[in-house]
Amino acid sequence: MIELKAVLHTKGNMAEYIRDLVLNDTRIPKPMPTCICGSTSLKIIYIDEEREVNVGNQDLILTLTGVPRSECSSCGRIMGDMRLAAKLENVLDEEILWRVNNHHIIPKQIEFNELVTLT
Repeated sequence: MIELKAVLHTKGNMAEYIRDLVLNDTRIPKPMPTCICGSTSLKIIYIDEEREVNVGNQDLILTLTGVPRSECSSCGRIMGDMRLAAKLENVLDEEILWRVNNHHIIPKQIEFNELVTLT
């Protein structure tokens, strides 16, 4: 199905088709289904997280803003998805490496949505 749609919209260029889908995706993240406390009353919140990144021999603190997390309405616990966290680490590493290799400044803050839209 994806290949057929890629042919229809991008002359068969699968990478271009997927990139376009990602850049134009306006869906809102869904919260985790249940909390450790057993509650199913969770909502998405957006928080800022500090990450330590190593550039050369220097450790820098980078603030990642607007990271989606699930918050339990019953106990107040804030939870994240382990797969998202792992992928986020990889994307941040790739972005920092790209910036270093291209002689760009390493920012002190980057928005989560900006990482999602980098091409």
